[in-house]
Amino acid sequence: MARIFASTLGFLASYLVLMVPTYLLPYTGSNSSIVNGASAIMGRGPTPMWWMHFWCLFMLILIGHVRGRLVGKGYLLAFPIVALVFDLTPGLSSIPLVPTVMHLLCMILGAMGSVPEAADGVESPSFGGSGRAAMVVSIIAVMGMLWFALATPHRAKTESPASAPALAPAPEPASTPPAAQAKVKASEDSQAVAPPKPKPAPPTPKPGKTAPEQTAKPAKADKPTVQMINIHEP
Repeated sequence: MARIFASTLGFLASYLVLMVPTYLLPYTGSNSSIVNGASAIMGRGPTPMWWMHFWCLFMLILIGHVRGRLVGKGYLLAFPIVALVFDLTPGLSSIPLVPTVMHLLCMILGAMGSVPEAADGVESPSFGGSGRAAMVVSIIAVMGMLWFALATPHRAKTESPASAPALAPAPEPASTPPAAQAKVKASEDSQAVAPPKPKPAPPTPKPGKTAPEQTAKPAKADKPTVQMINIHEP
């Protein structure tokens, strides 16, 4: 990696290859606060376009860091860092030309420097930490993309009611056979209490007539017995 960035042509070519996507990805909503905010609220994290945008800018920071150490300009990495902040921060991303100016300064100042020849007994700088950082950020970006991709089908179901599966109709109650219905009805009828029947009113007696009264008839008086006496008999 140090050999590529030690060459001015290699440095500029590498920087341009990673810088161009940062101008194309915003057209897909990579730095849109609305798109990424909605995705974060739904629990899906940033979009894959955001991860690609972030990865490209982080690689530019590493290129500026390596080139700055090779040419003795350690401040070169500050320019891509400022570009990253203004590219991906909501609100600051609406300010034009700031990332462009930062990238141009990094390329111009980096190309103007020259790599000094290594003197005898002087060790060349090691860039193992930059390589490990690039690997870690690449793994994080890939995991972020996979996280979003695996959660996309569930998001589509919750957002679009048309694509949601139709709810199954509620099962209708099973019909009761006629014999069972008759038994149930008979049991209900037996349990029901019949209202008491009203008693018939006593008959109203007609005017002029009285109700027959059961009275004891008076006993007939004994008739006097008359005995005829014949005076002529002896």
